[in-house]
Amino acid sequence: MKNATFLFLFILPIELFCCTFTPDSFCSTIIANIEKIIVYGTIISKDKDGLDLEVIELLDGEESKSQIRIWDGKDFDCNGPFDMSTNLIGDIYDTIIISLPRITQVENPWDVIGDYTRPTPYGKTPKLFVEGGIAKGFISGTPYSADFNNQTVEYEKLRETILNHGNCTDLVIISSTNRSDIKNNITVQNPISSTLSINQSLSNEIIEVNIYSLAGQKLITQRTEDQLQIVISVENLQSGLYILQMIKSDLTQETVKVVKQQSGV
Repeated sequence: MKNATFLFLFILPIELFCCTFTPDSFCSTIIANIEKIIVYGTIISKDKDGLDLEVIELLDGEESKSQIRIWDGKDFDCNGPFDMSTNLIGDIYDTIIISLPRITQVENPWDVIGDYTRPTPYGKTPKLFVEGGIAKGFISGTPYSADFNNQTVEYEKLRETILNHGNCTDLVIISSTNRSDIKNNITVQNPISSTLSINQSLSNEIIEVNIYSLAGQKLITQRTEDQLQIVISVENLQSGLYILQMIKSDLTQETVKVVKQQSGV
C-alpha cells in the first residue's frame, strides 16, 4: 500500500489594523480627567521600566507625594511596534505638564497600584514642555495650522485657567509663528583653546550642549539654564576637529564643526 501524504492548509484569520487619527489638543485631552492627575514637574531619573517625576505643582486631581513614579505602558501595534515606554515622555531635567492615568489594577508585571502609567497618546496630547516660564506644544484649538505643535502660552496663565475652570480650551494661544520675529542670535567661539564660549540673545533657547569626536563619540555634555553666555571647559580635549551640538528648547538642534587648538596658541 502506498503511503498517502496529506497536506493540511490552515487558514488563520489575520486582523489588519489601519491607524490614522487626528490629534486632540492638551486642553481637549484633560477634560475627561477620571482617575487622573494633571501635574507640573521635573523628570529627575529614568530606568528601564519607567521614570520619576519631582512634583512642582498639582494642577488637578489628588496626590500628596512630592515625587511620583510613572511606569511604562503596555506596547501595542499600529502598523508596526508602538512604543509605550516612558522614554518618549522626555529626558532627565525636562520640566513638563502632564495628564497621568492612575494605576487602579495590575495589567503589567511592573505595575504598582496607586502609581501612574504612561498616558496613551492615541489621538491625544497629554503633555506639554515648559521652559523659561513658557508652556509649549499642541495646547488648544485644531491641528490644521502648520505649526500647531509649537503653540506657546505663559505657564502662569495656563495654570490659572486649569485651576479655576478645570480645562483651558478657551485660552488664546500665541503660536510660534507670532513669536518667530524674536530670533535667537547664536555666536560660537571658533577656534577654541581651553574653553568654548557660546553667546545667544535669548537666554532660554539652548538647553544642552554636547561635543562629539568626528567618530561620533560623545566627549562632553552640559545642560544650560537661562544663560546668555555658555562657557564649557575643553582643556582635556586634544587639538583637532570636533562636532558641537546645541539642543534647543523646542528639541531641534544645530551642529557646528569647531577646531581645538593647543592652549596658549
